Amino acid sequence: RPPARPGLAPRHQFGPIVGITMEALEAALGSREAALLLLWALAYVAYINLAPGRTHPDAIYRQHLVHAALATVFSVLAVPGHLSTAFTLSHSLAYFWVDLWNMLLNDFLLPVPGVQKRLNRVLEYFHHVMVLVFGGLCWVTAPTLCPSLSYNPYSALLCNELSTIFLILYHWRKGAMWAGLFAGSFFVGRILVNFVFFLPMFAEACAPWMIWRMMYPFMGLQVVFFLQIVKFALNKLRPKREKKE
Repeated sequence: RPPARPGLAPRHQFGPIVGITMEALEAALGSREAALLLLWALAYVAYINLAPGRTHPDAIYRQHLVHAALATVFSVLAVPGHLSTAFTLSHSLAYFWVDLWNMLLNDFLLPVPGVQKRLNRVLEYFHHVMVLVFGGLCWVTAPTLCPSLSYNPYSALLCNELSTIFLILYHWRKGAMWAGLFAGSFFVGRILVNFVFFLPMFAEACAPWMIWRMMYPFMGLQVVFFLQIVKFALNKLRPKREKKE
């Protein structure tokens, strides 16, 4: 084995799993990338603290909506190469990091009454942690992750956020139209496109660890979310039982 470069740790325990070296970490998190991540995080911290405040559901939904809209646009621009991986990933990872900390503050550190059911909240935590790990690894291992692709897989998967736009609009405006747009866009974007297009393509073009350790769990979570949507829709469509006198 060749000696380690001066000032850098040799390939260590992460190597056999995802191929991360200290060189890759330094290349991914240079001064420009770190500045982008910090600026996006500060922007989202400031935005969620605008009136009515970070604990209010409207402020949280507003933040979700802004991220979903920007992430969708950035994904469309990043895949053909009009936006850099650093710009696209720093925006999304900063949002998920800020939102995760806001959840921790609201649930544990400075508790306020929640609007989510316990299972939904647990799934939300799991989703945020998974996305942060997935996105971070995609960023750090970008040069060798999917050599035959001209874009980062995380950038492409951000188009999944389109359905979140309709989810937030449904929360705000209610109505069957918004519910239908959310359910339809979720099925098309997160089930059909993910399983029929992205998963086979990434399985062929990307490192095996990414498929087994990240893509399959991520796809499985989308199926869980979709089953929840189906259950909710069936409960809404099922006629109410007449009350017994």
